Amino acid sequence: MRLFALASLAGLAAAAPATVFQQGDAPTCTRSNGRTIVHFTDNMHPSFKCTHTGSTCSCVSNHPTHHKGGCREFDHNGKNLNLNGSSGGCTDAGAYMGTCANGSLLGGDNVAVHAARTQDNHCGACDAGYTLVNKACQPFAGACTNGALTTQASRDQHNHCGSCSNGYFLNNKSCTAWTNCGSNQYQSTSPHGTRNRGCSTCRSACSGATYQTSSCANGNGSNRACAAWTNCGWNQYQSTSPHSTRNRGCSTCRGSCSANEYEVSSCGNGNGSNRACNSWMHRNLYIKSSDANLYVHANGGSNEGATETLHPCPKGSNHPNCQWSFEPSPTRSGAFYIKTKGANKYMHVWMGNHNGHKMTLHSCPKGSNHANCQWYLEQSPTRSGMYYIRSAATSLYLHSSGGTHTGATQTLHSCPKGSNHPNCQWALQRW
Repeated sequence: MRLFALASLAGLAAAAPATVFQQGDAPTCTRSNGRTIVHFTDNMHPSFKCTHTGSTCSCVSNHPTHHKGGCREFDHNGKNLNLNGSSGGCTDAGAYMGTCANGSLLGGDNVAVHAARTQDNHCGACDAGYTLVNKACQPFAGACTNGALTTQASRDQHNHCGSCSNGYFLNNKSCTAWTNCGSNQYQSTSPHGTRNRGCSTCRSACSGATYQTSSCANGNGSNRACAAWTNCGWNQYQSTSPHSTRNRGCSTCRGSCSANEYEVSSCGNGNGSNRACNSWMHRNLYIKSSDANLYVHANGGSNEGATETLHPCPKGSNHPNCQWSFEPSPTRSGAFYIKTKGANKYMHVWMGNHNGHKMTLHSCPKGSNHANCQWYLEQSPTRSGMYYIRSAATSLYLHSSGGTHTGATQTLHSCPKGSNHPNCQWALQRW
């Protein structure tokens, strides 16, 4: 067994030169003449461990496991020497031990770092949700304003919010009130417990052929929305005009004009106007050819026997023999007498209702119920707003003989509607 000696500078004798220590220096360990010499001081080295293995000897201050008990230990090739004698400093009673609630002891099972402990129950690391305070693991605590704290294991700070009350969202572990959108803004992103409300500028006013279906919220509602104006369809007319905040209104056109009316304007069949009808009973009307600005008039004036021909009939001249009133027949339902304005004379078919017979003025006493003095109005199937004028008790119609031209005599003709002859069709115009 090799010889060794220990020397304490506090008075232990040693056959080696004295060592001068500075604060923080560890004991020294040297070999001399087959002996191992350890130098230390009582005041600067309350505990230490020196290890001699092979040809190497070294020392560390503060015993790695038993600094608490002031253990001074020499380990010579696996053989330990307790330099404290019987003081027990190197026994279990001399080590910082214990437990760490909600964490682990400093160094854990790593003997090399036990010396860093300065007390029993010296925590070195804490479980999730706890923090190291004065060598113990304390829980993250506190309160969450406008919400609730997260679970203990999820906390990494005090006042750590995990959920928020309605109207608040989780923002950097605290609860922040949702943003409120302002003037000319709408809610573009809905808020919830972990997201703030998003606000964006409302779209501009609707323009062109569009109208506003919902207004700008000017707050936490929706954006302004626009839609194209409705287009009215077949047998409809525009009953409400559209603009930037109102859609076009469409309604069904009124039915055909009655027997006592004439059509002033046809059904728009789209975005136009409704069918309009006027009563022609006792009205002074111009009977205009469908394809020219020529009118039926009593040639030579409103006299008995005057022949009806076409004439320009300037309305500003107010010629009475160019104007006619339609008087309901008292004997034939839906039929009319056509009376000239200038006298109690009526348009009639001279010599009876026969093809080619001309029209002349006649007194036509209504009590006599002469068929050649009475007429029916039938709407044209091909020309909007135009009429065929049919003689009573026949299928013959008023027409301009030889076509539409000034002076053309009005005679009866079969006027097949499928042929769409313009000189068989008439517009009724107020004067």
